[in-house]
Amino acid sequence: TSQNPVDATAQAIVQSGYAELARLIAGSPAVDAVIMIVSARSAASFERDQDKLTAIGLASSKPILMWSYTLPSAETTRILSKSGYPLFTSMQTCARALAAMVEYRAFRDRR
Repeated sequence: TSQNPVDATAQAIVQSGYAELARLIAGSPAVDAVIMIVSARSAASFERDQDKLTAIGLASSKPILMWSYTLPSAETTRILSKSGYPLFTSMQTCARALAAMVEYRAFRDRR
């Protein structure tokens, strides 16, 4: 919908994986930052995409954050941490972290 133009759906995640979706969204010039909404309960999809996630995170100049609507498994947390992605279990905390990043960038730009 126009209110959520980047809703990938579960089928897209199964077919393309989180890494490909992050690459496509972060690659858009219309996007300044990405919050990926994920289910981190199972590590399977993150294990499969670990190398790609790492490469995309290193290549992107935009912040990519992960918010899990399920309790993350220890393995998923380890994979995302190793790949350089912050994982949040609270949308409020995730949004606050992104807001702090924006404020810090604005502060740096003023200097």
